[in-house]
Amino acid sequence: MIIFARHVGMINVYEYLFYKLYQWSRKVNGESFFYHKAHACMMMAVVLALNILTLSIIINLITGIKIKLPELSKLGWASIALVYIGLNYVYFSYGGRYLKVLSQYRNEDVGSARIGNIMITIYVIGSFTLLIVCGFLGVYIKSRSHP
Repeated sequence: MIIFARHVGMINVYEYLFYKLYQWSRKVNGESFFYHKAHACMMMAVVLALNILTLSIIINLITGIKIKLPELSKLGWASIALVYIGLNYVYFSYGGRYLKVLSQYRNEDVGSARIGNIMITIYVIGSFTLLIVCGFLGVYIKSRSHP
């Protein structure tokens, strides 16, 4: 991470994640797709949810403390997701912040952009992979401890 930080200077990692996801949305969906900001906010919410679930599994594996998620209906969970997406959307919309973020990182040199793309890809795919690995590890440990 230190090498990465040296390449892009001192950055706000959260805003940099938004920038890269925004750019990915533009690349995948094309310029005519006008919801890049909302799409990036949705992707950020998914990655955060994966990280929260992974953290709860890791805490359970290390300490034995089971973090029980509240029992909510699908509508309840969807409401929580929409609130988080909405908060991100408002954060990046307020005062044109997303335009400032885009402007701040738009002139990345090729090397920094490549390193940034690799780091964000590792982070997103790694978040999903780590959740799966921790989940399987948890099931394996539980099955070995309860014959």
